[in-house]
Amino acid sequence: MTDEVYQLKPVVSAADWRTFHRLRRVALFEARGRFGHYRDDHPDDRMVDNQPLLLIHAGVAVGSLRLDRLDRRRFVLRTVVVDAARQRRGHGGRLLALAEGHAVQQGARQLLVNAAPDAVGFYDCAGFRPGAWRDPLGASGKSVQMIKAVGPDDSKT
Repeated sequence: MTDEVYQLKPVVSAADWRTFHRLRRVALFEARGRFGHYRDDHPDDRMVDNQPLLLIHAGVAVGSLRLDRLDRRRFVLRTVVVDAARQRRGHGGRLLALAEGHAVQQGARQLLVNAAPDAVGFYDCAGFRPGAWRDPLGASGKSVQMIKAVGPDDSKT
């Protein structure tokens, strides 16, 4: 799969927001038996330092995430999801790579994530390592906090 068929697109239009919420609601809530818990109007999605993004592949939204700026150099990947029917085809890896590039362009030196236990291997393959960090939004007691160094190595300058 080449980069030309992938795009990381900011969520802007009403249709984008519907797609963004559907992807998250189905994969992260309904697939886990949590019906009626997802909030399309959650205020964190529209905070100024939080960037809702869609992964577009060949013109179709196949995944989404929210990239939150924690501070000048640290960004958090939140609610990372690939549509269930399209998983295990490389879309998740491409989503992480594009999100990393997007964050680095904004000055990121670390990416952080609260990984679900069954996703730790996925993040490990993408270069994340277990590491504690303070999440201002809190983290599920079941999640595994992970960190990845990104961008230029400032220690060599």
